[in-house]
Amino acid sequence: MTEHNESLVLVKDLYAAFARGNAEAALALLHEAVTWEIIGPEEIPYFGRYCGRVEVRQFFSMLLATQEFEHFGPEEFIVDGCKVVALGSERGITRATGHHFETRWAHYFECREQSIVAFREYIDCAPLIRALTGDNAPASPKISE
Repeated sequence: MTEHNESLVLVKDLYAAFARGNAEAALALLHEAVTWEIIGPEEIPYFGRYCGRVEVRQFFSMLLATQEFEHFGPEEFIVDGCKVVALGSERGITRATGHHFETRWAHYFECREQSIVAFREYIDCAPLIRALTGDNAPASPKISE
């Protein structure tokens, strides 16, 4: 299998494990010293930089304690050797306020040694902040599936 295919398979396996709610299977795909970063404002409690599987496990716990997903997934993949970009969307509800959100994101992965060594998320934060704060301002446009 080529590096291109191995990287794409790793990333797709990660999304599949997350979709099944199997955090341990997702974590097993990560390098022990993975860097995991979500770029954005401090208003979103799980945004930040996490180093290593233990910290990424804490991230998953915070994320799932903060919101429940109705939809989460990639829609397109761009692969260049050991680098994969996934473009996707999510829809859900925040547990604290009960408000719904819909947003789009780009995920960057770097793969080596048959594991994911780096992850970065770029996301439209406005819908998440509105949902977390209970702001009833108009939501982002609907995401078609």
